[in-house]
Amino acid sequence: MKPGTIVASYGDFIVKKVENGFIVKRRNSTYEQHAHFRSHSSAKNFARTMYNGIMPTSKWFKSSARRLLTEDEYKELRKCKCRNKPKVRKRMI
Repeated sequence: MKPGTIVASYGDFIVKKVENGFIVKRRNSTYEQHAHFRSHSSAKNFARTMYNGIMPTSKWFKSSARRLLTEDEYKELRKCKCRNKPKVRKRMI
């Protein structure tokens, strides 16, 4: 892929290839509203998460979400009902 190529888009969020990785940015936004990623899959996962309005669980994704969204949009993100919850075993006596 050439640098500058749009790899994927989810609503307002665009994943672009750059020389040293990938950038997720918003359409028609200021320069400050972007986030850098090393891998294509993490950039796509992040863009999809933001498009669906879900609060990321990792610290890296959370800081990227703060940079990409406005403060009001960040507060409106909903928590994910994760599938990987630890199972609570009931003890049989």
